[in-house]
Amino acid sequence: MAACGGDGGGAAAPSRTETRTCAPAIAGEPERRPPPELAILDGAHVYASDGPFGKTERFYAVVEGSPDDLLTPRDAAADALVAGGFKLLRKDAEPPIEAEAHLSGERMVSVQVTSLCAGKLRLRYTVF
Repeated sequence: MAACGGDGGGAAAPSRTETRTCAPAIAGEPERRPPPELAILDGAHVYASDGPFGKTERFYAVVEGSPDDLLTPRDAAADALVAGGFKLLRKDAEPPIEAEAHLSGERMVSVQVTSLCAGKLRLRYTVF
């Protein structure tokens, strides 16, 4: 009997997101644009937004990537925000599920990177 996540032969089975076809929605445009002070990772496409819920807003972006490397885009997204004047508070990660960075500035920002679909990662920017 194979253990969870394995195929019994030592190789891990591909996750659902690694094999899932990407939805056409990731090529769309968000209802709301991110605030100008929110430096979005170069190469990322913002395709959706939620809110505002009080002062909280969320912006969803897609970037090329693999669930095997969530840390690189998380660090690059955090670096872009730091270059824009934010202060890095902390980073955490639970690969291959997610990686996050939390920053402060005029507003608080949390960036979460997760696998979205084949060859794509989702960045969720939550602005508080």
